Amino acid sequence: MRVLRSTAVILALIMMSAPKAAFGQAQSQPAAVAPEHQEMAAKRAKERERINNCQKQATEQKILPRDRPQFVINCLDGASERNQPSVIAPEYQELAAKRAKEKERVDNCQRQASEQKVLPRDRPQFVINCLDNSAANMTTDKRGEREANPNK
Repeated sequence: MRVLRSTAVILALIMMSAPKAAFGQAQSQPAAVAPEHQEMAAKRAKERERINNCQKQATEQKILPRDRPQFVINCLDGASERNQPSVIAPEYQELAAKRAKEKERVDNCQRQASEQKVLPRDRPQFVINCLDNSAANMTTDKRGEREANPNK
């Protein structure tokens, strides 16, 4: 039993120290291409180069991994814009604008919470109070506008 164990250890040490190509692993040399397939191979090489260039651009622009595939597709199509504007149906534009204003208010309150270093456990209540205060300010502002311009 000891002989088998020591033999296995010696074999493992030999395999680890031997060059990788010696054990049947392929070396990194490009395979020869048949003459009838050289045109296709050249086309694929150009395409691979374009993809690699788009990947480099994505890395340079620090594109998030979740957005990278779409960025590469747009890059390959030749689209120059990173974020193409989403199209909102006319009947939903008013709701989208309202939601954007609400999101801006929430982001502003979150920013204030960060600046004031509010504890995570107190943060939701802080944001709620902040939103209530900003809503109260908006209604006072509208009343002030009405009083200043009674024609509206």
